[in-house]
This record gives sequence, C-alpha cells and structure tokens, in this order.
Amino acid sequence: MSGIRAIAPWLLLAPALLAVLVFFVTPMAFLVFESFHDFSMTGGVGGLSLSNYQRLLTDPYYFNVLKTTFGIATLAACFSLLLGYPLALLLWKAPARLKGLLLVAIIAPLLISVIVRNFGWIVILDKYGMLNDLLKHLGFTGGFVENTHLFTTQAVLIGLVHVYLPFMVLAVYGALQKQQSRYVDAARNLGANPFRAFLLITLPLSLPGIVAGVTTVFALASGAYITVAVLGGSRVMVMSVLAYQQSLGLANWQFGSAIAMVLLVGTIVILQLFQRITRKAFLRAVTA
Repeated sequence: MSGIRAIAPWLLLAPALLAVLVFFVTPMAFLVFESFHDFSMTGGVGGLSLSNYQRLLTDPYYFNVLKTTFGIATLAACFSLLLGYPLALLLWKAPARLKGLLLVAIIAPLLISVIVRNFGWIVILDKYGMLNDLLKHLGFTGGFVENTHLFTTQAVLIGLVHVYLPFMVLAVYGALQKQQSRYVDAARNLGANPFRAFLLITLPLSLPGIVAGVTTVFALASGAYITVAVLGGSRVMVMSVLAYQQSLGLANWQFGSAIAMVLLVGTIVILQLFQRITRKAFLRAVTA
C-alpha cells in the first residue's frame, strides 16, 4: 500500500509528462540533432558539422535577418507597452460595472483568428485601401493614390502590436490589481501630486507586470510567422520565415533547424538579460 502511495503522484503526472515528452522534448531533440549535421542531397542526414551555425553567424545576410527579427520584436514590445499601459490603468480605475465590459473588449480580439485580423489590415493598408483613400480625400496625396503600405516593416509592426496588445494589457492589469490603493492615498496625503504618486508608487509596483508583458510580447513577436508572411510578404525577412523557406521550401532541414535553434537561444538570452536588469531596477525602486 505504501508503495502505491509513493508512486501515486507520478501516476497522476504521467499524462502531462508524456505530452511534454512527445510534443516538446522529442521535437526539440530532433531540431538539435539535425542542426549539427550537413545538408544531404539524397534526403538523408549528412555528417556532423558546425557549418550551419558558422554560416548563420558569419554570413552578413543571415546576421542582418537575425538583427531585423529581434529589432522588430523589440519595437513590438515597446509599442505594446506604450499603448497597453494606459489601457491597463483605465481598466484598473474603471468602475466595477464597466470593468467587465472593458475586459471583454480587450480579450475579444483573441477569439478571432490571427489570419482574419491580418487580412483586415490588408484592407486598410493596401494601395486602394482605407488609409490611402482617407489620405487622398484629406489632400495629403495630391489626389493621387500613393504606393501600398503593405509589405513593409511598418505594416508588420502594426500587425504584431495589434495581435499581441491584449497580452500586454492583461499582464500589466494583473500587477496593478495586486496594488493597495492606500499606498497612493498615503502619498497624496503627504503632498504628492497625482503624477508624482504615479511615478513613485504605481509605476514601480507595476514593474513585474511590465516585465511579464514585455517578455511575452517579445517572445511571441520574435517567432511570429503568419503576421510577417501576410503583411510583410517577401520584402520583410525574419528568422521564422527564413526557417520555413529553408525547411519546407528547400528541404534543407539541417539549416532550418539551426535557424530555429539560434532564434530560440537568442530569444532566451535576451529575455534573461532583460529580466535581470528589470529585477535590479525593481529592487532599487521598492527599497528606495
């Protein structure tokens, strides 16, 4: 009987552990294995080699793609924070009867397919879309239709912010919900104006939510494929699109696996550095 009790927790965890092994560990092991082998014209696996990683990190083209990927992800996280923090504050300060409606409005876009939302931006940003039509009627284009706003880095950035903004709002709102309003009230009673109370109390205490939101948006944006493919076309090249082209387009699974691993490791390293910096800033703020 005691033996059954000892293994009972493992039996309960077995389905979850099996799912992790099958759907995460095994594919990752396959990617690692493939990335350290040369491409074989026969469709098999070539010999062990570091040539894929050497090619990725030394070729200026691939290195620029890597910088573009992390640059777009960084901008997406920054703009999501700039737009999402005020929304989270509004949601936090909203009366109880409106809070539910605002939450539904923020979460509702997540119920719509990413592809559908991206095609909505095509209608807006296309050469004959709503944006150019508005600019033409306002006289900014001299009555002529300008070039399309699609297939640019700006279009990709707009799409990424639109798709991942709810994650930022919910992360910051969760941190704001944990705050005690008496801290702000105490600061106001001691003579601090609303702006100073926000800078000294609300903003530092919401830093964990900011970190969670920025981390989530950056990680999702750095590996985004659909939004980049739809709004960026072939003109905006990032690591996810490059990995797709190499793996499924050219059947070079070895190089595609190396691209995926570099993207994964690079994202983890950047996020770890960001969390270390913000953790020190948070500790400095709460102990000041």
